Amino acid sequence: MTKPNAIAAAALIIALACSGAAGAQELVDRDIPRPDPRTLLQQPPMPSLQKDVNADPPKPVLRERIFDKKFLFLTALSIGTSIAATVTITRCRRDHGIGPCTDGGYGPYTARETLRQVQTGFLILPSYKIKRIEDEDRIKHKFWWVFPAFNAAWNSGVMIENARKHYGPKDKD
Repeated sequence: MTKPNAIAAAALIIALACSGAAGAQELVDRDIPRPDPRTLLQQPPMPSLQKDVNADPPKPVLRERIFDKKFLFLTALSIGTSIAATVTITRCRRDHGIGPCTDGGYGPYTARETLRQVQTGFLILPSYKIKRIEDEDRIKHKFWWVFPAFNAAWNSGVMIENARKHYGPKDKD
């Protein structure tokens, strides 16, 4: 205890002993500054109390799902067009031979079509990661849909090109 505090404590103890509890209370009350009642009425209420009184109860925050309807639709569309492109290429090759069909590249047929399916499956990952980041940051203009939409458009083009082939059945020699 510092010297001024010790003196104040000793004075309080002496006052209690000499005059009783009532006299000590008057001594303590005399040292506490009291605000003027007129200024209390002119001051605005405390902002924290005002918020508590007027605020609505907090609403639960809805967490946006990453696997929402749009994401699942575009992913399913991308996978579906990839499978449909493989089916139409296979049917076109079966009906017309290798020549007139749009395969999408050179090399062994099974390797190309396997690569098409792997690419479709792989493009789901960056789309998912970008959508998660955009949903957390609440970005207004989102571009997560570019990967599955481009893949779906590319495979749709291949599918339509091969489905339109009308060369008749393959000649059987």
